[in-house]
Amino acid sequence: MKAYIYFLLLMSLSQVLNGQGCSDAGVCSAGDMGISPLEHVRDSAQQNKVQKLGISLSFGLGEKSIGYLTTQLEGNFQVGRNSYLQTKIPLTGYFSDYKNGFGVGDISLTFTQAVLNKNGFGLSFFSGVKIPTSRANTPERLPLVYQTSLGSLDVLLGTEFHYKGTQVGIGYQHSLLSTNNTYTGYLLEMGDSSSSFPNTYKFKRRPDIAFRIQQHFEFNKFSLNLGVIPILHIGNDTYETAFGERAEIIGSKGATINLTAGMGYQPTSNAKINLQLAAPVLVRDIRPDGLTRSFVIQVGYQHSFSKNK
Repeated sequence: MKAYIYFLLLMSLSQVLNGQGCSDAGVCSAGDMGISPLEHVRDSAQQNKVQKLGISLSFGLGEKSIGYLTTQLEGNFQVGRNSYLQTKIPLTGYFSDYKNGFGVGDISLTFTQAVLNKNGFGLSFFSGVKIPTSRANTPERLPLVYQTSLGSLDVLLGTEFHYKGTQVGIGYQHSLLSTNNTYTGYLLEMGDSSSSFPNTYKFKRRPDIAFRIQQHFEFNKFSLNLGVIPILHIGNDTYETAFGERAEIIGSKGATINLTAGMGYQPTSNAKINLQLAAPVLVRDIRPDGLTRSFVIQVGYQHSFSKNK
């Protein structure tokens, strides 16, 4: 009953709040941060290596009622007894009264090494990269809410610990490059509402530290997860002024807290259907990276294969 009330509360919060989402192949779901520990228990009990392919469809609502529809292709491949390679390729479309667009989002590659997986206890470490598919300037002179890529090469690092269905993870994401975005905050066209976004000319995003705390439950073929994802954005993001100097975007540092809830159904041993919902309860003052979402809802399908170890 408590889980049901929590899920309804999350649904209601998603209608009124804005926050930084974690749907862009970022550190929040990298490595074991985004995988149920109960799945590892089942996988490790098998005699064969487990390979998984999945597809998901998510919808999120951003600033100025901009809608985002993302189809994501995912692969999780066991390459050793306790090591995994994960990849995610998002295809994102956005639509609003002013502008519509579509493109390939940033691609993530993550390697995970489990160092403990015994008697319900698990500990793993992961490292990876988020590879940009553009320099965040297509179309030109538009802010990052209209870009399908963040435009920077990011390093992902983290660790995850679990005991049975209780999971705690921490991840770090660091952008190595500034974007080629040329939006300067001025009015571009008649009827354009983007002039109220902060200047992101040659935008440089500061690092994130993300925590993921989740509780997973299983009931025969059904599963349920409830969690919280605090994200600390370290420092104010910066842009390049007309004089070639770096300037801070005041108010872009700070914390975001997202609540998450999800359900799963496993009709067969190799197939799983998932439904996930996320919504924020605490937000940063300014989010120039275009990741603002009032809610994100995702449905996905995953199929497992196996081969001899």
